[in-house]
Formats: sequence, structure tokens, C-alpha cells
Amino acid sequence: FAADDEQHIGLLQPVLETACNAKQILFSDSPPTGLVEKAFEGGVVYLNKERDEQLIQEAVLQELVRAVQDSRKKHGFNVQEKILLSLNSDKKTIAFLKKNEEQLKKEVGAKKVLFGKLAGEFGAVAETAEAVVEAKFSKARGV
Repeated sequence: FAADDEQHIGLLQPVLETACNAKQILFSDSPPTGLVEKAFEGGVVYLNKERDEQLIQEAVLQELVRAVQDSRKKHGFNVQEKILLSLNSDKKTIAFLKKNEEQLKKEVGAKKVLFGKLAGEFGAVAETAEAVVEAKFSKARGV
């Protein structure tokens, strides 16, 4: 890459990582080994399709956030309105969600999260190849 290219790439890297939901984007003049390759008009993209347990659990969390946010929007919730959220899933997924409860609360606007028994008038389901999380929620009163 030329010096100007490297500067532009440096500016684009955080944007691409966010847009592609990627942990890391690397630019190189030589092709990496062991990755899936896809050519397009502007070049070639190489993708590492292997995911460790941490990435799998993070994907479940992001899918849950997306599903709850979609349901909030569908049911006319304002961004400022807090919810009471209840979740049910397998033990491993629940343990991960409990560890990340504060992040989850922040991203879905929850005042409180309950694990196990589902309660609430609105629902959402987050499903990945590895896990299914059921969610129920209602407006938090007096907030």
C-alpha cells in the first residue's frame, strides 16, 4: 500500500469493524492462509469463519439486544422508557447473560433483568445456531 492508502485505511478501519460487526479488520498486500476468500470488484475479502466460545456468546447477546429493541419499537416504546425484562435459555447462556447483565440493561433500556421464569406482556426471541433466548418484558412503572 502507498502511504496515502495506509492513512485512508487507518481512518476506515473502525468504521468497517463496526459496520461488519468484526472484532478486527486487517489490510494486507499478500493473501493470508487458512481463511475463506471472496473476490469482488474492489479487491478480495478473507474471512476467518472459526468462532470461539466467547464470540459465540457475544453473538447471542447481540442477537438478544436486537430482538428486544425490535420488539420495543414494534410496540411503540420510547427510548427513555425503561422495561422490566425476563429471560429464559439454557444454563450456559444464562450464566453468560448474568455476567453481562449491566451491558444488557444499558443496551435494551432495562431497569431490571430476571432470569428463569418469563413474565411480561411483550415478547422477543433471539435465536442463533448455538442458542435460543426467550424474552418477555413490560414497562417499568414509576421510573
